[in-house]
Amino acid sequence: MKNQEQSELTKARILEVAYKEFSQKGYANVALEEIVQQTNLTRGAIYHHFKSKKGLFQAVVEELQKNVANEVEKAAILHEDNWQALIDGSMAFIRTMLNEEYRRILIVDAPTVLGWNMWEEIDDKHSERTSERPSH
Repeated sequence: MKNQEQSELTKARILEVAYKEFSQKGYANVALEEIVQQTNLTRGAIYHHFKSKKGLFQAVVEELQKNVANEVEKAAILHEDNWQALIDGSMAFIRTMLNEEYRRILIVDAPTVLGWNMWEEIDDKHSERTSERPSH
């Protein structure tokens, strides 16, 4: 396996463990050491991919926001009628946000940990694409 592939796999594993920890315990109750132990990596390896615990959390938030946008887009694109696309996209958003893990990370912790401006910037980046109607 090439170094780049291994690096991407390592990063994905870190994000997977971090998601589980942050979603179950909340940002404040997660020690980076727990993520180090669960991934069988060193602190240095974690810091190689993410500059800090906050940087790791931000990467998790980015992934979740991307997932939410994908779900909204998948639901909305099925309809040529803009009104029905809005309704179905909105329902997809609500269904996704009913997931307690997403809600804890995106709504409870993210604005506080990342700050309102950064949280809003990430949200805007991913939700912007869902507000534009692609042509069929």
